[in-house]
Amino acid sequence: MHVVDFVSALGYDLVSSSGKSRDAVRSIELDNGLVRVLRSQRKLQAQERLAAQDYAESDYVFTRLSGGPYHPANLSKLLGRMTTEVKLPRLTAHGLRHTTATLMLANGVPPKVAAERLGHADATLFSNLYSHVTPTMQREAADKIGAALFD
Repeated sequence: MHVVDFVSALGYDLVSSSGKSRDAVRSIELDNGLVRVLRSQRKLQAQERLAAQDYAESDYVFTRLSGGPYHPANLSKLLGRMTTEVKLPRLTAHGLRHTTATLMLANGVPPKVAAERLGHADATLFSNLYSHVTPTMQREAADKIGAALFD
């Protein structure tokens, strides 16, 4: 997947952006499960396009029912409502980034790779931001090196 377009909120207005860092524009590999989700989303958007009287065309992956991008505040409200409806902890759009980062680190993705996937220019800053994951990872690392050396 190529991440090339961004929208930033300026007050309540949405403006095109080049991203927050020099590494914002990037290409990332997708797993088969996510490819299926994105193809399903494309089909859903096609149905919404047909159903809407005035559809705002865009290349955004996730759009409002009438097309066009979600405002980040509205997207967070929608996600919060949806997650609580299915009995999950309330989650926001920004929370999705934190969840993704935490899951990558907890599952052994090297911090530099995780930072690149999320468009962080500085892997050190990324590692510091997500250092809360490391206590569990330290235990796992100790167990793995012990198994390699002594088992």
